[in-house]
Amino acid sequence: VGLDSPFNENPSVFQRSLISHMKEIQQLTTKEAAEKIFAEKGLRIDDTEVKEEFIADIEQAINDHIDGFIMDALSEDQLKQLDVLSAKKASASDIREFIGANVNNLSDLVARAIIEVRNIYLSN
Repeated sequence: VGLDSPFNENPSVFQRSLISHMKEIQQLTTKEAAEKIFAEKGLRIDDTEVKEEFIADIEQAINDHIDGFIMDALSEDQLKQLDVLSAKKASASDIREFIGANVNNLSDLVARAIIEVRNIYLSN
């Protein structure tokens, strides 16, 4: 699909894994959004495996955008706090709680990511 990630700089491996925990909560939503975007594009692909690859690429682009938006929403101090959580081997629940407490507009960020990916994908 070739969609660019919105990261301004490369996040650490921990930060990427941390974000993935938050995406677990919204995985169904991003998967459904990817399927709808694919359907809206109107490609006729009979090969199920190829179709699933396209949908997975769209979903990954959505998740990359969500990652970038969350990273941009966190301050440097909050990013340092994430590193402390990593050092303590925080649970997925602790990570979700931290992001939920520090990213007030998470649902808006997810919606924005889906819209941006949709616009990019449908314009190609």
